[in-house]
Parts: sequence; C-alpha cells; structure tokens
Amino acid sequence: ADRIVKLALSGQEVANSEVPLLTRRGKKHWILLTTTTRRGGDGAVIGAVCVGSNLRLTPSASNSGADSDISLVLEAVNAAVFVVDADGLITDWSSKAAELFGAPCGEVVGRQLVEDFIVPEHQKRVHAVLSQTLQGVETQNFELSLQSRTGGRQIHAMLSTRARTNNSGEVVGVVGILQDVTNLQQAMSDISRVTDDFTELFDVANMPIFSLTAEGCVMEWNQKLVKLTGWTKEEVQGRPLVKHFVTDQSKSEVDAVLANILAGKGTSDFAVQMLGKDGRRSEMLFSATTRRGTNGEVSGVACIGQDITALRDALDEQQRLADDLSRLIETANAPIFGVGVDGLVTEWNRKSVELTGYSQQEVLGRHFVDDFIEAEQKEKVQTVLAQACDGMETAKLELRIRTKSSKQLVVVLNVTARRGAEGSIVGVIGVGQDITALNQAKLESMHMAGDMKQLISTANAPIFVIDSEGKVNEWNQKAASISGWTKAEAVGKPFVQTFIDEQEQDEVWGVFANALTGDESANSE
Repeated sequence: ADRIVKLALSGQEVANSEVPLLTRRGKKHWILLTTTTRRGGDGAVIGAVCVGSNLRLTPSASNSGADSDISLVLEAVNAAVFVVDADGLITDWSSKAAELFGAPCGEVVGRQLVEDFIVPEHQKRVHAVLSQTLQGVETQNFELSLQSRTGGRQIHAMLSTRARTNNSGEVVGVVGILQDVTNLQQAMSDISRVTDDFTELFDVANMPIFSLTAEGCVMEWNQKLVKLTGWTKEEVQGRPLVKHFVTDQSKSEVDAVLANILAGKGTSDFAVQMLGKDGRRSEMLFSATTRRGTNGEVSGVACIGQDITALRDALDEQQRLADDLSRLIETANAPIFGVGVDGLVTEWNRKSVELTGYSQQEVLGRHFVDDFIEAEQKEKVQTVLAQACDGMETAKLELRIRTKSSKQLVVVLNVTARRGAEGSIVGVIGVGQDITALNQAKLESMHMAGDMKQLISTANAPIFVIDSEGKVNEWNQKAASISGWTKAEAVGKPFVQTFIDEQEQDEVWGVFANALTGDESANSE
C-alpha cells in the first residue's frame, strides 16, 4: 500500500491492486484499489486519490457487501467522487460530490449523470469520455461545466476517470473524480482582465515601453515606440534589441545594463540612442526592471522611459552657446573678469592678462578686491560687487587696478550679476574699457590748454576771440591795454558793434564771416 501511494504521489497511477484494510476490530477487508495523482490548479501534485472496489473479507470471499464498503471508502475521500455503471446511471456519490452538486446521495443514485447534472453544451463530450473509459481509455483533467441544484449556479470542474472492474476483471462502470476550479477560473479570468487592461494601457501610453526575453529579444513594443522609431511591433518582435535597434555608441552600455538586470541586480536607469527605421536617432532615458515567471525565475526585462531627444538637443545647443560665449569672453578686445559671490576671481580673459600682466593661473581663486584694487577704492568696489550679487547692475564705474609691474590701470567697468542654470546669482561679471591712455591724453591736453591760455594772456600783441555770434569770449592783456577795455568789460559784447568804427563795421564783419566759414584772412587793417 505504501508503495502504491508513493507511486501515485510521484505522478504514476496504479490500477486494481489488492490491498487489505484493517477494521477497528483488527479484521482484514481486501479491496481492489485504484490510485491516481491529485493535482492543483497549476498542475502540481498535491496528494493522491484512492478508490477501492470488489471489497471482500478474504481474497477468496464473495463480492457481497462490496457496494456498502465502497460507500465507506468514498465517504473517507476528501474529493468529489462519483461511480456510474455501464449505462451511465449513478451508483455511488461521495459527500463531497453531494456538497458540490447540492444533491445528497439518496437523491441521485439511479439517475443519469450526464442528462441530469451536466450542462447541455458539455453533455456530448462527457458521454464520449465515459464511453472511452468503459473501453479502457482513461481520462485526466477533462474540463467541463456542471449544474448545481443550489441556486442553479454553474460549476467549472476538472474530471479524471478510471474504469471500474468486477472480480473477473470486466469493466462494469466508471469512477470519476471531480475538482472544483470555479474560483480558480474566476481568479484567472480576473487576472486575464487586469493583464489585458495593463497591456492596453502600456500600448497606448504616451511614453516608450518595451520588454525583452532573457536572450534580449523584443517581446513588447508599444505605439509610442512605433511613432518614435518607425518600427512596427511586428517588425521588431523576436529580434535582438541591441543588435538591430540601438546605435553603435550605445550598444556596450545597454548590453551591460541588461546583463546586470537579468542577473537579478535590481533596477537601473540608462540612456540609449534608438535607431529609427529611417536612420534617425532618438535619445531616450529608460528605467528597467526584471520580469519574473510564476516560480520567481528571471524571464526577461521590462523597460519604461521617456523621449529626451528635444531636451538633449536643447542641452547641446545650450552647451554650444556657452562654448561660444566662453570663446568670445576669452578673445574679446576688452578686459573681462568674473568674481564669485565669495569675492574670488573665477574668470580672467586674455585682455585682462595683457593689461595687468597677471596670468590666469596667478589670478584665479584670489580675492579680487583685496589683491588687485587700490586701497582708496576697496570699499567702493566691494559695495558695487555686493549690489551686483543682489541683482543691481552698475555702469561706467571708473576703477583703478594695480598691475603686476605696480603700474596703475584705469578701467571704466560695467558690472552685472552672473546666474547659474537655475537662475540663481552665482557671482559677478565685469566688462571694462581701458582708459588709462585716454586719461593721460586728456591730462596732457588740459596742460596744453593752460599753457596756451597763459601764452595768449601774456602775449605782446592784442589777441581776442569771438564766438559764432560775433561776441567776445577771450581778451588778452595787450588788447585791454590798447583799447582801455578790461577783459571783464569786453567779454560777452558784440565785437564789431562795440569796438569797430561804424564806417568799418561791414568790412570787418565780412572778414569775420569768412573766417567762420573756414576762409582765413591775414593782415586785415
């Protein structure tokens, strides 16, 4: 008996084995035992079902009492078991069968199993199964629908059948074992519906989603990927992703990421350039995770991502603009420098190097005000830089910078805030104009003007100057001495009308008019 049960638990069925059963009083009842494997909804072995027939007190005893004894066995079996004769009439019915159908044994014995308890659409097939079993062809896990008398509900069950024989080995009926899978089918239906919903959601999602087998071949490919790459689902399914749909620059990185995920090392984010059907490249950022089978084994990879092509293009363009600006600052014909919010120099272009004599290496990281601004301007410059860091720009700040050779450099400076990628102020940019030579020229011009003015004032000849309206605006000492008019009295008066004889006024005014148009006259009396 132990061997028979072990064989059944290992998946091997044993029919018509003689086995003695001991009663509570120690008597032996010999039965002809048929054992079969009992399986769960997923096909796994969960036990064994044993059905006995031809019970007798000894191997040679008569068959009397067999029917009552088999009923005892059926009651002990924790499964819905029925017995029908060769005509399909029910001869035995376990309590589990009574519970499943909602009909006790006393009400079903002698009734047709198929016509009374099987739904019409399955009756023909069940008749065929019973007929085949009566001919020695047994059935396992045949799916059918039953009609319960409790509330008229329909039951989904799996049927396994075995032939029942008499002492002579003749088939006299069928033993059937039913497993109720109604709840399991409902659960599977719910899972299938949820799966369909998720499949539909993934397919129409506004983000690229795909899945791969453990070998890296495409399984799923949603509509967004079709739109982005031009490859249809039918064109990509079953083909290696990396080999056919990833650019050469991304192959090694994607291969490494997928290998880690398939090795069960968790999720990972990775950027990939997808190769479109027309040769275009799409930049995408994916999050990936393992797909697992029913037993928890890794069966593939699922990836969901976003198209970052436009973002990548914008970042590339931003980088190009930054590079252009850096080159412009570096090569500009004006001193340009940058100072951080901590006052340390961050930029120092070539023109600044040329004017000050300090190289970039000597300046970067040093304090701008403390190390390069003259003492009398330190406080003012520090205030301007602080205001710029608060967003207040300053224009035309005249700044004196000490050069490496200790010369003084005069620069007119425009100062503005420098902002980071997020818009926050990270420092100050100063753009200047070297006016050292210009200031020197102005100073020399002022000295020359002073000298000329002194020369005119003390010259030994009368010298006067009139404006475009003919009014005196310069009158030297000799002119005052000759005319008797002091400079204070003469300045602002019309020269011709005040100091020239009326008969000569027209001629003198003509000379002045010619001079005002650029026609010089010499030695006019």
